[in-house]
Parts: sequence; C-alpha cells; structure tokens
Amino acid sequence: MSEPAFTLDALGQRILPPLGEVMPFLERFAQDGFPRTTMGRLAEAGGVSRQTLYNRFGNKEALFHWAVDAMSGHLERAALAALERPGEALADQLLGHYCAWFEPMVTLLNQGPYGQALFGLGMEGKRAAGYDPLNSVSPAVTARLMLGPPAQARGPAEAQAFALAMAAKGLFVSAQSAEDFRNAMIRVLEGHGLFPTPRP
Repeated sequence: MSEPAFTLDALGQRILPPLGEVMPFLERFAQDGFPRTTMGRLAEAGGVSRQTLYNRFGNKEALFHWAVDAMSGHLERAALAALERPGEALADQLLGHYCAWFEPMVTLLNQGPYGQALFGLGMEGKRAAGYDPLNSVSPAVTARLMLGPPAQARGPAEAQAFALAMAAKGLFVSAQSAEDFRNAMIRVLEGHGLFPTPRP
C-alpha cells in the first residue's frame, strides 16, 4: 500500500506534513545513497518502526517521492510568500524568494556524499510526473517584476524571470553552503540592476 495523495484543506491547498518530519528521511538518503538506504535506517531516522513505514509507504521509493513532494511543496509556498512581503523592496523580495526556494536544498545537497545524486533522482520523478517546480513560481516572479518599481512590460519581465531562475539553478548546484548561495544570488540581482538591502 503506497502513501495516499496529499489531502486538501478548506482552501484547496495540499495539507503537507511538517518539514521536520520529512527532512530526516531525505538526510538519510543523502548520507547513505538511495541504493544502500534501507527501510530500517529510514525508520531509525524518522523515529518510527520499520513496519510503520512498510504499512504507510510499501517501499522506500514511495517514501522517497513522498518526502521530495512534501519538501518541494513547503519550499514553493515559502518562495511565493517571500514575493508578497509587505514593506520590502523588489530586490529584497526576490532575494527572499530565491533563498527560500534554494537554500534548504543547498544544505541538503551538501548534507552527505550522495546529495547530488539524491537531487537528480528527485528531479527525475518530478519530470516523469510532468512537473517542474520552477515553472510553478516563474509566473509569480514575472507578475512581481511587472509591478516594479520600475514596472516592466510582460515580455521583458518574463525574460528577466527566466534569467534569474536559470542563474539560481546554476548557483544551487555549485554552492557549497546556503550562505554561498545567498551571496552569489545577491551578485546576480545586482547584475540585473536590483540591489538587496545589506544585512546589518
């Protein structure tokens, strides 16, 4: 029996498990590598019995994809929320957006020797399901750029949103830490004429 689809709340949003329940499983995969990770080690990491995991997910593949989907859902929501922070300048909202989306993944990728392989496996599953997480947030970045200031027409806003997303993806793969990613993303934004507020 595999994990059922996420249930929906009254507003039609997926009810996600707390991120703190999901991350121990992904961290274990990053440490041991997918092929060598056992249900016993996953049960240890999650603080549950092996039988509970088998009853709930059936196998480690289903558990892995459930955990990836849950993490992705949390990051997507945090990234979208960053674009709506009142009182923040556009550059600060964009920095918050990309950091909310990528910093936790940079940390996970560098958590263990198999982090990069883990990311690749997660993305394969997403693509097989016809879903690219960045496609879900790029329209929101475009809309925010169109609001400005300075306000942009749709075409230039879409082009800039695409360029920023591609830069963030490249930095994500090469960053050694969340701080590396943040500092490099600040330089990218500055290159686009957007200047985040310096940290105190």
